[in-house]
Amino acid sequence: YNISYCALFVRNEVVYYLQRSSGIMDPTISRISTSLVVIEPGSIGSGKMPTSLYAQDDSASYILFGKELLVIGLNLSFITVEIDQPNCEIVGVDAGKLFLSSGKLHLSFDFGEVYQRLALSMEERLKIEELKAVKDVETGPDEVTRYTLTNGAHIFFRNDQCNELYSGTCKSKEYLVNGLPSEQLIFAGELNNELYFYTKASKKSGFPTMPDTRYNFYKCFCENIDRQGPIVFQKICEILSPAPFWFLYRQPYFYDDHDGIITIKSFDLQQFALLSEADVKCIKYYAHSTYMFFVRNKIVYFVQLYAADTTISRISRNLVIIEPGPIGHGNLPTSLYVQDDGAIYLLFGRELLVIGMNLAFVSVKIYQHNCEIVGAFEGKIFLSSGSLHFTYDLGEKYDEMLKLDEQHKNDERQHRIILLEEEKNQLQHTLEQQNNERRIRVMEMDRLKKSISDIQFAKDNVPFSSKFSKDYYVHGIRGIGGSGCVFEVENTFDECKYAVKRIAVDPIDDLITKALREVRAMAQLDHPGIVRYNSTWIE
Repeated sequence: YNISYCALFVRNEVVYYLQRSSGIMDPTISRISTSLVVIEPGSIGSGKMPTSLYAQDDSASYILFGKELLVIGLNLSFITVEIDQPNCEIVGVDAGKLFLSSGKLHLSFDFGEVYQRLALSMEERLKIEELKAVKDVETGPDEVTRYTLTNGAHIFFRNDQCNELYSGTCKSKEYLVNGLPSEQLIFAGELNNELYFYTKASKKSGFPTMPDTRYNFYKCFCENIDRQGPIVFQKICEILSPAPFWFLYRQPYFYDDHDGIITIKSFDLQQFALLSEADVKCIKYYAHSTYMFFVRNKIVYFVQLYAADTTISRISRNLVIIEPGPIGHGNLPTSLYVQDDGAIYLLFGRELLVIGMNLAFVSVKIYQHNCEIVGAFEGKIFLSSGSLHFTYDLGEKYDEMLKLDEQHKNDERQHRIILLEEEKNQLQHTLEQQNNERRIRVMEMDRLKKSISDIQFAKDNVPFSSKFSKDYYVHGIRGIGGSGCVFEVENTFDECKYAVKRIAVDPIDDLITKALREVRAMAQLDHPGIVRYNSTWIE
């Protein structure tokens, strides 16, 4: 940006960034850490950059826009105050008093109740967000990470110069695992109260330019469920691959895209997801640095950078987009935690996104920087930030997510009920149509049977001369059409079977002529594939 559109200032070694971009009338104020976390103080500045600024470590920051003063507390609470004197320069601050210079004029401005309100706001925010939410704080060496399993067990993993796995506390190694592999252990995530690791090493193959990669997969767990105890460390399997695998972030799954097909497998080599050709084309369009996968209940989710936002998709038969709003500020998650029967936790810098089992979601702001999610259970997430290990209680936010998730579940159930009702109505309609057609066929068959019965009755009881009833014996009906029916008969003289088509015609109409037209056409045909014509008569 042009220097007239931005400015930097520092407080407690944290860099803050003031920016006025085109299309935005008011300046935005951001804190630079892992990513830009924007502080939105409302309508300030009237589209101008600060005319004066005063910032001290462990104190509030004072930013003056003409006669409008913005005061930002240590915990990012803020207030605005109107200064009557124009063209002022902030030259000092002391206990709620602001010292200003304006040309030859030097004056002090007493905040009074406004400063007390800011201090109270800061204290309340600190109390609510830090004291109530943050629990079980524990410190230890920077190179040690504490993983909290769903059953409450703690496992510590040290990976700097050597591998160490133990349970106990950060500083006491009560149960240390012996016999760990000499290669560097790489943490691959937790699943069902088990931690997973892998090692990789290159191995010479038949092609010196393309060495194989040897992977060893391991898992560890506490021997005593629901309490601390000895750790069991097991090797799962070993595999050689001509090309390196891609591992899902903090989950014991990997995938490869050999021969243009992406296959996702677990550490015990069980294949559970083979992405469709359309999905593969969509995924291959993006660079690896712009997307990532994660898995819950063998359903694959796809996190993708798109424009200024991060989109989350569910891959099944097609991409089903979950739209949590503007999250991530165009970044991939810095940490992720997923269990099969639990919520999904995605951390974007300090912004935590929690997605329920039925895809309802809430977002929470975490005030500690550079956190790694190392466990979660019933609304409590376990975080590590360097040497600091603590629990963050989501509280009402988690309850809100559960409520929304239940509403999503009910909406989905209601939607399924509506679809089933529509399917039921369609089946009933089809069944009614089939019943009507069946009734029509039965009525037609009864009518024809009655006709046969009448013929037989006429033959036996009525002095009626008929070539059909006299020379042929009827075995049955072979077909029914719009203009008549076909009988299967046997000639009483030659004892051969014939098909006789009987057409009812009205002498008044010209139907006899039309019927004879068909007769004459049939008489001209002589082909093995066509029933041979014999004779015609009128009764």
